[in-house]
Amino acid sequence: MGSIYDDREKGEERLYFAKEDERLLRKLAAKIKATSPDAGSTAAETAELERIVAKYNMSVEDKKKLIEWRHSHDF
Repeated sequence: MGSIYDDREKGEERLYFAKEDERLLRKLAAKIKATSPDAGSTAAETAELERIVAKYNMSVEDKKKLIEWRHSHDF
């Protein structure tokens, strides 16, 4: 049974990594837009996305949808 401090540390750690994941995804999105704003998904883009989201065990279809979503939105 964890103490309140252990739970708080775990929560802070989750928050930190969620923010870090968001920062990396935004960085990836900016890189994609800067290098190929009108191009479709490239092998490099797919590989980089795979590197970032590998721990989430996303399906190939979900990764494709994420890339399509990114190309259809402008931030």
